[in-house]
Amino acid sequence: MRLFLETSVQVDRVIGDRDTQGAILRNCRGCTLVSSFRVLGEFIDTLIHDTVILHRLIADSPSVGEALRRFSKFPGLRFRPRRQQRAIALFGNMTEEGEAPREEVLARLERMIDWQLLARFHDELSHVVNHSDCVKARWKPQRLGASYDMSGLRCVKENPPDCRIAPFLEEQRLTLESLVHALGRVVARDKGLREARAALQKVLAGTDVPFGTNCYVLADTIIALEAPDDAPIYTTNERHFRPLAEAIGKKLFSPQ
Repeated sequence: MRLFLETSVQVDRVIGDRDTQGAILRNCRGCTLVSSFRVLGEFIDTLIHDTVILHRLIADSPSVGEALRRFSKFPGLRFRPRRQQRAIALFGNMTEEGEAPREEVLARLERMIDWQLLARFHDELSHVVNHSDCVKARWKPQRLGASYDMSGLRCVKENPPDCRIAPFLEEQRLTLESLVHALGRVVARDKGLREARAALQKVLAGTDVPFGTNCYVLADTIIALEAPDDAPIYTTNERHFRPLAEAIGKKLFSPQ
């Protein structure tokens, strides 16, 4: 069986706790694994981006312990619960065998940013579907002084990125029109789906573009569209993906 790995599963494969990683490994065993360019873009813009912020925090602190005490107040982490959760998981990954010297932790983070996290994303994948050509998926680590240049992760309406999001959504117009109608029955229960439906309506009407905030709120929709018809979507975010999948005729993977 082919299995499509969505962002939440790809991230948990790397920084999930041992039970979560073990469950994912068992569920994927014997399957042909695929993912997509939009998933890769999200993976880079969440996990690798967070690792860069963590690197900056530790580089700015006299010790790893002091960085841990400061991280809830560090720019880029403040008031972002999901980002803080990932940072905590990354901290756990760094200090699992006891606190390491600051320079050793920085060197390990640099290896993760430079190649290890991307290698983990592609581990066991047979194919990465690319309909969106997400510009974030093309980002490569570039040192900028003591840190990294993250400007390649910008996606703004005023300066649209060089990607295929707009033409891809236009190619899927009939499916998306059906999706807008189907979501009308469920969006009242979920803010994320309401925002996605509203963004889709504007994009389809030609009154807005699928960049910037709109691309962010449409990420799950784009990922669901990229998933091959014969590869059930493996996600831990069923709340959003189940109504999307049902509306466009895709299947979700349900672990036994």
